[in-house]
Amino acid sequence: MPVVLLTTVGRRSGVRRAAPVLGWPDGDVVIVVASNAGREKNPDWYVNLTVHPEVEVNEGGRVRQMRARDATLEERDRLWQTLVRGYGGYEVYRAATSRRIPIVLLEPR
Repeated sequence: MPVVLLTTVGRRSGVRRAAPVLGWPDGDVVIVVASNAGREKNPDWYVNLTVHPEVEVNEGGRVRQMRARDATLEERDRLWQTLVRGYGGYEVYRAATSRRIPIVLLEPR
């Protein structure tokens, strides 16, 4: 599974924090899913990027400055099954939570 190191800025602290996440390449875009293993709360990295969408992505030593945004409903519909085929755990997580699991597009700045 493709893992990237996603660095966000803390929403309250302003401190840079890095988290390993599954990152699916789609051209120049990297797709990440804020599943938090099906917990009822979004992961901290996701909440951070909603306040500070400018992020850094390290893909196997290639570091890029990117901007995060939530996928639109149309993009979610298109991407969800592809993401589940890549990692079936996403469907398990979706069934375990009442929240809509965010799909995030990391786009080059």
